[in-house]
Amino acid sequence: MYDILNSSVYSNNEVSEWTQLIFKEIDFFALLSLSKSTQDLVDTVWNWAFPAHELNNDDLIYCAYIIINHALKSIKKESVEEYKEIEIIDNELLCLIFMVRNSYKNGNPFHNFRHAVDVLQANFYFLIKLGCISKEYTDSNAYLNNIQVLGLLIATLGHDVGHPGTTNAFMIANNSPISLIYNDRSVLESFHTTIFINRILKICWPKLLTKKIDNDSLITIKDLIISSILATDMGEHFEYIHKLENFSTNESIKNHDNRIKLICALLIKCADISNVTRPLRISSQWAMVLSREFEEVNMLDKYLNMENYEIDIEKDLVYDAIPFDLDQILKIQPLLYKSQIFFINTFAENLFKNIVNIFPQLEFTSEIIQENKKFWLNKQKENEG
Repeated sequence: MYDILNSSVYSNNEVSEWTQLIFKEIDFFALLSLSKSTQDLVDTVWNWAFPAHELNNDDLIYCAYIIINHALKSIKKESVEEYKEIEIIDNELLCLIFMVRNSYKNGNPFHNFRHAVDVLQANFYFLIKLGCISKEYTDSNAYLNNIQVLGLLIATLGHDVGHPGTTNAFMIANNSPISLIYNDRSVLESFHTTIFINRILKICWPKLLTKKIDNDSLITIKDLIISSILATDMGEHFEYIHKLENFSTNESIKNHDNRIKLICALLIKCADISNVTRPLRISSQWAMVLSREFEEVNMLDKYLNMENYEIDIEKDLVYDAIPFDLDQILKIQPLLYKSQIFFINTFAENLFKNIVNIFPQLEFTSEIIQENKKFWLNKQKENEG
């Protein structure tokens, strides 16, 4: 499907027709092979200790379905008319999530569909804590309304589609085609946004993109998705820290639309780097796979730019399964504390410390960071003392 898709209206309409036929002919629920009961997965998505590495790909698909479907039910309970404007049947929604899953490169150690669902679940949990989501599908109008919640969750699911497993710095330094297309600015984030909107949502859920985020707004869900995904560029991290520190005095966010976009940007940023705020064992699993991906980028960079550096690029890298036991993780990677201390000190600690000033309900994230940081500093003492 993706190979024949281009920007022409004719092509988009043709693929949409084919997709409608697929919706009618294939029961996507029947394709799932879950390792856990559906109730267990429901319970899992409402828990901060989300064990992403202990779920198979179909479990992850179903978790994403639970979250997005819950947001849709909240809209329907609040306003049937508003729901009808963006209505999507269950099988269509599941098909969309399959397409998203297939648009991620599961060969990436970190930036894969597992990461996408983990970030989605983190944002879902944040929204629960903020009172924007409840099990009763009520709309408290706390911070974001139900339509805005749906837009943020959809953006989160697709925030890294097509990720090549490298970094913006790598793409720019090596003059990759997409770095040239996007003029070296938010290269991967711009790419993810384009793929997600034009190759998935325009085909599977076009009505969603044109929906306004509320009756008085000038912006659509499409606008919200774009601004949210672009906010995940770590090159813009300290600019968002500045916005966060000046949230209460920022004149621009007195504008309703700007305020909603900034809230969504801050929440997706927090969710995107929430690994260090998860319970230590889960956090360590993510640290392990991220270190693998960075090592791959380093190897590829040397291959492209250093003479006499050879790797067999035709040979797949094969890793052992991620251990569930923390001691085993540390046995395999005893120096993991270095990257964790650096990341917490440089990026995460200040972000989550400041987010609590706006959203005190998220204080648990800052508390867990401090617990995890203390553990890694003790490991540093043991290894370097």
